[in-house]
Amino acid sequence: MRRWLVLACSCCLVAYSTLAHTSESEYGLKESLPSAGSSIRKYVLKSPGLPINKKYQELTDDERRLLNQKYDHVNAGDEPPFPANGLKPIYLEILKTQEKLRLSGTLALVVAVDSSGHPTAVKRALMDDSELTDAVETTLMQTTFKPAICSGSPCSMDFPFQVELVR
Repeated sequence: MRRWLVLACSCCLVAYSTLAHTSESEYGLKESLPSAGSSIRKYVLKSPGLPINKKYQELTDDERRLLNQKYDHVNAGDEPPFPANGLKPIYLEILKTQEKLRLSGTLALVVAVDSSGHPTAVKRALMDDSELTDAVETTLMQTTFKPAICSGSPCSMDFPFQVELVR
């Protein structure tokens, strides 16, 4: 009886750990509360194709290819920079400002990331709202990145950051 109980507990632990590591990909953030008269929370921020709840190492080959398409050319074995904790912490910071401003459109910025994974500059590409852009620039400058890899060594490279604002 005791062996059966130990075996059953072991199986449960294995199943739980497997489920805990296979969470579904998230591609945006929803509003905190649903709009009046609805019980459905709508998306406020959407990612243009990359999951926001994954670190670079957790991206699938297809997701990595999608990231690489943002660059003119990435050699085989090279890797672009990527936020060390994934995109979600950045999206959560944007959500705070977005829930106040309620903007629509695409926010696109380019972050220069050095070979240690530290951002050195943010270049504005799209979105004219300075309050939102300033807040996102600050967040991106405080973000630690997985450095890019060029020919097997860490290198400096830009990281294109884009988010769709929905209202």
